[in-house]
Amino acid sequence: MTHGDALVVLGLALLLVGLAGGRFVWHYVVGNPLVHVETLQGEPIPLKIDINSANWIEFLQLDGIGETLARRIVADRDERGPFQSVDDLVRVRGLGEKMIERFRPFLQCEPSSKSSVHDP
Repeated sequence: MTHGDALVVLGLALLLVGLAGGRFVWHYVVGNPLVHVETLQGEPIPLKIDINSANWIEFLQLDGIGETLARRIVADRDERGPFQSVDDLVRVRGLGEKMIERFRPFLQCEPSSKSSVHDP
């Protein structure tokens, strides 16, 4: 390879590196405009769990109720019959009045609901 050929190869290599670098800069700096996401301000969607029809997984949506307690609520309902009110949850071991009051805004009791085993 002659000196002139080496300069041409070097020039082409530098050109390719420059183009790749330019593409990188363009793509990651200029080519990605920021995305503006608008959120709607409004009322949060109310969560209401019917204690006479919810399965144990639904009870997990309540902060402070784990799998054991959620399964215990469903087992109590299946063994002893439907709850007549949210206050009846005190009959479930592990649920005290204080905890029930914390969850009350998210619970409802439909006495006419049929209680059944909902165990996936």
